Amino acid sequence: MTRTALVVIDLQTGSRFLARHIFKKLTSDQFKQMLLNNRKLVTQFSAQKLPIIIVTLHPKLLPKILDNRFTQPLVTADLAYQLQKPGPSAFKHTELSTYLQQQNIKQLLVTGFTTDNGVKKTVQDAEKLGFMPTVVTDATIARNSEKQQEMLKEFKHTCSTAEVLKTFENG
Repeated sequence: MTRTALVVIDLQTGSRFLARHIFKKLTSDQFKQMLLNNRKLVTQFSAQKLPIIIVTLHPKLLPKILDNRFTQPLVTADLAYQLQKPGPSAFKHTELSTYLQQQNIKQLLVTGFTTDNGVKKTVQDAEKLGFMPTVVTDATIARNSEKQQEMLKEFKHTCSTAEVLKTFENG
């Protein structure tokens, strides 16, 4: 797992707001569990000194006064590469591809909010660019449970948080 990076998509204060107030079918427990799984992954990647990329959405149309309230990351790591993106994909209009190539990273573990938008579009672009993304199923969340199950079937490679953590135990 030496050249695998953890890519955390849009786990930020604005996502929590959307989950609570807009995506009514999401329960607070579902969001909390997804966030907890991301924190476990970030902790393990940090301990192993493996690359972590924290991606936050900074929509161009968002008024400056709301930008800081909307874009604060909900997961952090001291050595994480921080990346701001203007739209759903972490690859569009960012330097993510260049950063990954400079670090000789080919495999990505992708987590975050939402499976049916930011995660999906990031995975699609990663594949087009020759990266090998795997979606961590219980460290992502969609607008509702039905959409989550539907989306997970579309990804070529998936795994659970427990499966990722087990690979660290096995060396």
